[in-house]
Amino acid sequence: MPDIDKLHTVPLTEEEQYHLMTVYKTRLPFFALVFGIFILAGIYFSLAAYKDDVDHYDYEVFGHLLVGEDLFLFVLLLIESMIFFVGIRIFLRKIYAFKKDAYCGRKEVLHKTVIDKKFFPNTNQYYISFDDPNYMHHEVDANTFYSLQVGDTVPIYRGIYSKHVFQKDARFTFM
Repeated sequence: MPDIDKLHTVPLTEEEQYHLMTVYKTRLPFFALVFGIFILAGIYFSLAAYKDDVDHYDYEVFGHLLVGEDLFLFVLLLIESMIFFVGIRIFLRKIYAFKKDAYCGRKEVLHKTVIDKKFFPNTNQYYISFDDPNYMHHEVDANTFYSLQVGDTVPIYRGIYSKHVFQKDARFTFM
């Protein structure tokens, strides 16, 4: 977890907080649906492993023969624990981080150097590249493209926990 006191941060605007909460509220129902389906699938596969026939379904774990209910509980524990671990990890990193950023009320400022500018006349698109491989080839509008030179330093505003990069204007997107 980043130490907020040591980061160069600025306050979030109301619009940015609203945007973060919108992303959170949009991702949450989809995640809950998919997570629920995976939980039900894990229970289904655990029930499919439940057989009373000892001859054909004899599994041994640490010298203990698993048949019937023991096998069902073992498979249920194994599958569901993996689903819970992955699900909680995804939730905390990709969904809850947006709510945490919105309630934090601050965003960090990253300063990046422009290393390349590209213009594509057929599609009328302008791109700039930064010195960080995580922030390469970003589309900008014409005014921003011509106002920046190679070697200029540009501030990028990013969420502290979600690492969501905010927009400067309509086409200056770092997403």
